[in-house]
Amino acid sequence: MEVHIIESNDIYLNLAMEQALFLELPENSRRLLIWKSSPCVVMGRFQNPWVECDLEGMRKDGVALARRQSGGGTVYHDSGNMNVSFMDWNESYDKDVNNRIMIKTLEEHGHRAFSSGRSDVQIITPEGNKKVSGAAFKKKRDRSFHHATMLLNSNLDNLNKYLVPKIGEERVQTKAISSVRSKVANTHISEEEFVRDLVKNYELEHKGKARIRIWTEEEVQEKVHMDPKYLHELKSWKWICGETPLFKTKLQVSGWEVDISIKKGVIQEVELHHDDVHPGFLAELSEVLTKMSLRKEALEAQFNLPEVETYSEQALLLKELLSAYFIKDFEHLD
Repeated sequence: MEVHIIESNDIYLNLAMEQALFLELPENSRRLLIWKSSPCVVMGRFQNPWVECDLEGMRKDGVALARRQSGGGTVYHDSGNMNVSFMDWNESYDKDVNNRIMIKTLEEHGHRAFSSGRSDVQIITPEGNKKVSGAAFKKKRDRSFHHATMLLNSNLDNLNKYLVPKIGEERVQTKAISSVRSKVANTHISEEEFVRDLVKNYELEHKGKARIRIWTEEEVQEKVHMDPKYLHELKSWKWICGETPLFKTKLQVSGWEVDISIKKGVIQEVELHHDDVHPGFLAELSEVLTKMSLRKEALEAQFNLPEVETYSEQALLLKELLSAYFIKDFEHLD
């Protein structure tokens, strides 16, 4: 039985480290990882960033965007949110046991806590039940992990700010898994107390003494870069945006009617209609937009076409309409 405490605050390093320790899980053993990250938004494996978060606001504020390998919903991380990953072999893996460990830790700090039907952990407050921990899972042929957030002293204003998309969900038809919005609360437990008591309850539940390993950021870097392929994938446009399932949207403004189908971050089909724009130009512009990656740099380049001058006013309105779907590159996107 092992406990690994990761001192890196880099979400990509942390997710890569989680994957490495999961794949190297020793036989007849189990692992608990404890870690946190600088401000970031982390999506589930099958989610759509355009309808899960405020992409432009995050980019401006330096909030990273990541996609994990497990399912589940989109979450916000910062230094006031702890992440825990329970790793075990399938024959002994039990997510209810993992939740019991977290609930016991919360109860020792005065909270009345329980596990919801979605495997989240909630606490009872005077304002009603509020979520303090969300869960996601990954299962391989012989092993599984359950990772969970725990709101200690997170910035809930930022959580609510970044997890609200600028694109209205009602305008989008998508096959992606959508997050279930819940009222949340901080537990107001210190990081030191939470880690101490979580480890204690993990050992009590499994009736043994854990071997504790603390990883410095330098050690995490060294470990992850032994095989950097997965880290590079985690930071890539292809993974973060290009793994988005098919979605369709219909836009109408200032005479424009636009129907777009998007898959893997690329426009698959687009139909443009405007009574005051020549059909030939509409067809040409539709052809230009089709197969275009939703990177804002691509949109800027295409709207410098000479033909756009003829319909400059209408074209600028179209560009403004489309711009919400085109992402200006985050610093980390390859």
